[in-house]
Amino acid sequence: MDPVQNSNNNLRDSPAQTETPKPAFVTQEIPPSDQIQTTPQPEPPQSILTPEPQEFPKSGKRRIIPFVAGLLLLIFFILIITGGATYAVAYEKIKLNKNPELQKKVAYFVMSLPFTPKTPKFLLAKTGMAHQDVTKESFDISLAIDSKDFVSSLGLSGLDIEAKGKVDYSDPKNVKLVLDTSITKDFNFELRKKDKFLHFKINKLPSALLALLGLKVEEFAPILDKWVSYDTTPLDTEARRSIQDEEIDPLSEEYLDETFEKYIDDEVLSKMMLVEVTEEGREMYKITLDADPALIDHLGQKLEEERKKTGGAYLDQSSESVKLSDMIKALKWEIYIDKDSYYTRKLIVTADLETDKMDYGSIFTGTSGSPSEKSQAKIAFAAKFDDFGEEVVVQEPEDAITFEEFTNIVSEILKQVYGEFFNSQYSSGLDNPDIPDAELELPDNL
Repeated sequence: MDPVQNSNNNLRDSPAQTETPKPAFVTQEIPPSDQIQTTPQPEPPQSILTPEPQEFPKSGKRRIIPFVAGLLLLIFFILIITGGATYAVAYEKIKLNKNPELQKKVAYFVMSLPFTPKTPKFLLAKTGMAHQDVTKESFDISLAIDSKDFVSSLGLSGLDIEAKGKVDYSDPKNVKLVLDTSITKDFNFELRKKDKFLHFKINKLPSALLALLGLKVEEFAPILDKWVSYDTTPLDTEARRSIQDEEIDPLSEEYLDETFEKYIDDEVLSKMMLVEVTEEGREMYKITLDADPALIDHLGQKLEEERKKTGGAYLDQSSESVKLSDMIKALKWEIYIDKDSYYTRKLIVTADLETDKMDYGSIFTGTSGSPSEKSQAKIAFAAKFDDFGEEVVVQEPEDAITFEEFTNIVSEILKQVYGEFFNSQYSSGLDNPDIPDAELELPDNL
């Protein structure tokens, strides 16, 4: 038998091995505390019990933090001082009398920010600058006059005028225009301007006005609903070219600044009220000026000063008591400015007038009213603007007659009407021997 195999068999057949005996614990009695002898230990050195303080080197971050905090605090105070000064200059709490241009630029910069409050002065200047870049727009202008004198003289309860259209003045020397105008409901005409030709058409004539002249609407039927073309081309002369070279752009920045300084001074601005409104779905700024008699006289004085500079006089200076408030009893002015584009969307002016009474019928009938009587009238002017920058299309009429043909037709109408009148007067004069023969002669053009 193999010795290795025999050894393995003996291991399988041998009884289990005995466990390793655990060590026995020895119990030792601890004597009482009063019987324990202690050996005194030597005291440690003083340097071990109280360590000397050590200085650790400060890090770079600990030195930077106080410096940065101080710098930020200094910048904060500088911003407060600078911002306060800028605010004071922008809103004219501080006046830069020696440098108004700088004050204007600061105000323009500050108030152009979306979160800063606006002033009427800034908005009026801003809308003027906004319109410098606009040369195409549509308009709707109306005028209403209400006066009892219209009723007594012309038989009208009032006078209403409306003009709608579009204009393109990209080229000031070649303005494009489309205009439809009504004066009351009885008088209407249209205008179209393109290149050098002005086209117009009369659609309605006022029967009341023609009646005062002894005319009838039917007599003018040949000129109604007919387009007339008039060539507005000027002569190409040296004088004409010199005038055109000196023409001033009415919306230039220099012109706007000059006009603004003339009439919109601190006294006028102090009476303006500014609110935010929503008109026709648009958010707008509304500036209102409700002038009292003192402000009306102030404006009248400014107008008079400007007239004197040009050689005229706005008011009659024969009496020192004459004031503009004696004629204009009330004046209110409203302007609506778009919050996004700063375009002027609407302008309304209303006024109450009181003047020496005028009999409008006297122009045609030869009658006159008493100059001592006063005439009152209420006037309202409104203008709305839209379609800024949109192209203006002018359609030229194809069947238009020339202006010479138009004047010939009108001349024939008047000759026929007044010729019959003079013929009837002449015939009746022949039967009257008291009328001299010279007065019976007909005009050569009849």
